[in-house]
Amino acid sequence: MIRWWDVWNSFSSALLQSSGEGGSGYTPPVAPPMPEMAPILLRLAAMMGVVLLVLAGLAVGIWLARRSSSVPEDRRVLRLLQQFWLGRRCCWQLIEADGCRVLVAVDPSGIKFCHLISGEFASLLPGYEPRSSTAPSVEEIMSLLAASRNAA
Repeated sequence: MIRWWDVWNSFSSALLQSSGEGGSGYTPPVAPPMPEMAPILLRLAAMMGVVLLVLAGLAVGIWLARRSSSVPEDRRVLRLLQQFWLGRRCCWQLIEADGCRVLVAVDPSGIKFCHLISGEFASLLPGYEPRSSTAPSVEEIMSLLAASRNAA
């Protein structure tokens, strides 16, 4: 069995013998002169300036696009009236939506509670009948409690 390095050694020794004692006569080319640094640095600074101008233009364009899409204050349908933080991540928000006030509880996973607290309920909820304005007195509630205890 012939090994590959044996073949390579015989091939390389044959090449060296055929080139003769003086070598191949190859002379490497002369190294080019060292370039000046000022024009290179000037081009580098100009390219960095162009990249920064493109990024600044992009940032200004995004800012103008977001700013122009906002609704003027007098034409807004939703307005955040107040916000009360219950912790670091949960809050109550009082929102006015088209003249109606809505209380919303929000946490990182989304809206947890939504309650309409103002407005004309009869027009918003079909079949709604308001309770009588006379609430029971404390004495009436206590007598009802005593009657329920005696019945049990």
